[in-house]
Amino acid sequence: MKEIAKNIYHIGNAGCSVYLINTNSEDGLVLIDCGMELNIIKRISKIGLNPMDIDKNGRK
Repeated sequence: MKEIAKNIYHIGNAGCSVYLINTNSEDGLVLIDCGMELNIIKRISKIGLNPMDIDKNGRK
């Protein structure tokens, strides 16, 4: 896991590139190219963010 730009994280692994954008707003977190749900939830928590803040279809 690595912050690749301010508030943009690569949270996938060697086999799956997944990016997380922390909007720092009521829009919550945005996942791009999601996969491996359980691993992704664990990785989001590990970087100190709340997986419940993921924006679902434009609303939490």
